[in-house]
Amino acid sequence: MSAPTSIVRHWSQLDGSIHPLDAHVFAGNMHSFNLDYPPPAFIGDIINAPVILLEANGGYDPVVTPTEFAAPDAVDRYLDLLRNPRAVHPGQIAPYYGARNYADLIAAGQMALVNAVAYRSTSISREPDNRRVAEKLPSTAAGQSLLA
Repeated sequence: MSAPTSIVRHWSQLDGSIHPLDAHVFAGNMHSFNLDYPPPAFIGDIINAPVILLEANGGYDPVVTPTEFAAPDAVDRYLDLLRNPRAVHPGQIAPYYGARNYADLIAAGQMALVNAVAYRSTSISREPDNRRVAEKLPSTAAGQSLLA
């Protein structure tokens, strides 16, 4: 099984905002990840895209992030993209990613984005508790399979 396929299989188990394999890590450790919204594990056609852009983590902005999930079906649509990855304009998922200079490449299926740590925080590098917790998450290990 290829690394992208294993990541899709992993995130297909997500039902809500916390992967079931990660729940015990979050429950047993202090952190400031925002777990109110589904994690942006990846965006785009991770299976077929010839280029994978690896970013640090799913960001969180207390003003912008809630607007990404304002529609009643927004969470379900997002979870469907994790279960059935495909080329999609990132602006349909998150305005933050839609405004990036690579958005059209993701929309065309030429690139996909993977967050090394899928969960949302304002800054993984400035939040030592989050970095420590991220290293314990099974989902982080699943994302690292792209680097192998």
